[in-house]
Amino acid sequence: MGLFGGGNSSSSTSNETQNIDQKIQTAANSTGVSASGNSVVTMMDGGAIGKAFNFAEHIAQGAADESAASGARVSNMAASAMQSVQAAYADSAGTLAAAYQTAKAGEQKIMVVAALAVVAIVAAKVMGKHA
Repeated sequence: MGLFGGGNSSSSTSNETQNIDQKIQTAANSTGVSASGNSVVTMMDGGAIGKAFNFAEHIAQGAADESAASGARVSNMAASAMQSVQAAYADSAGTLAAAYQTAKAGEQKIMVVAALAVVAIVAAKVMGKHA
């Protein structure tokens, strides 16, 4: 064939398309992100993280306040218990002192009666000898 003839040449073109399934299955009210290549993904939390920290701070402060109040209640209860013990001790000490005085007075009465009985016996003997 000739110098500028193209009788024996052939050419072919091929196009290839690849479909890659990059689906993400997510639960209700959630977000899924799929990216390939040089992708930049920016996500906003809508203030959820800040609100979570505020919530945790509020809970921690409430726990600290409740702990302090509980300590004050325990202290008040202990003071009240001590006052009750002191009052009971004072009452029992007074009761014991009164009981001791009553018993002592009873002993004195017995001693007086015994002494009078001895005097009466002696007087009876003496009068019986003179009679």
